[in-house]
Amino acid sequence: MARPRKNKRSSQQVGRLAVAGDGFRAWSRHHGYSFFSSLGELIRRPVSAGMTVVVLGLALTLPLGLFLVVGQISQLTQGIDRFNGLSVFLETSVTEDEAIRLSSELSTWSEILAVDPISPAEGLTEALGHLGVAGTGFGPEDNPLPWVLEVSPAMEANLEALSKRLMEETAIEQVIVDLAWLARLDLLIHLGERVVYVVGVLLMLAFLFVIAHSIRMEVHHRRHQIEVMALVGATPAFIRRPFLYSGFWFGVSAAILALVFVVLAGWGVSAPLRGLADSYQISLALNAPSVSASLGLILGMGCLGILGAWVAVSQQLSGAWPRD
Repeated sequence: MARPRKNKRSSQQVGRLAVAGDGFRAWSRHHGYSFFSSLGELIRRPVSAGMTVVVLGLALTLPLGLFLVVGQISQLTQGIDRFNGLSVFLETSVTEDEAIRLSSELSTWSEILAVDPISPAEGLTEALGHLGVAGTGFGPEDNPLPWVLEVSPAMEANLEALSKRLMEETAIEQVIVDLAWLARLDLLIHLGERVVYVVGVLLMLAFLFVIAHSIRMEVHHRRHQIEVMALVGATPAFIRRPFLYSGFWFGVSAAILALVFVVLAGWGVSAPLRGLADSYQISLALNAPSVSASLGLILGMGCLGILGAWVAVSQQLSGAWPRD
């Protein structure tokens, strides 16, 4: 008696699994059909869909380009020798041999990369050259300037601690470290990053609303088809699905177009930018986004497109069908 009951229970489980499998296959087939049919709908309306994609691509180009520029400037400021402004003034009584010996001693410090001694004559000539005055007009005995050591610290060096250590040397009169411009440079970079984030958020909202409006117009255009589907028992999820994929294609297409715009803009300004960088003896170039960043942008904009489409379609369908 127990064996037939067991077989009956097993057959019921197999039946439920078969139904679940059929339901999953039907669900996956409809997803695949919606995925490609939504792309076909956009291709069949090239003018309106193309205009929407171009607008979305232009909205993405600005924050993407600003992000690349700020990132390149940040990397440039980290890579250049930013600490050449540390000047060590020796006492006026220090002789040339003492200055050379002290510079050699400082060069052995782990916090220091290089030391460049500048004689009083060289310093006076350089100062007068900046003032546009030819010739010094001073003899060696009349030169008021002391020996100066231009110190290039290591990138990881603590400038304040290094300055205090230098001041402990008996022959050093004064240490000048121009940290103000470094602080201003960092503030400008942080300001640029913040501006990029603010502009990016605003344009992402515009991106979202443009997709929502486009999908809303598409829902309105196909309202008769939606009404027929609802009459034959289609659920809101079934009706909503093709429009969600349309939003996905809008986002993906706009991201790809924005990447193309950024690459073309980089090519357009590469020559004058290279000339400007060469005049300052620095290496500066606008690099295209990496493959991983490009894929992340495309996937992220596709998800944002789905979100915009879901908002638009749900708002349209909420008055007629209950949400599932």
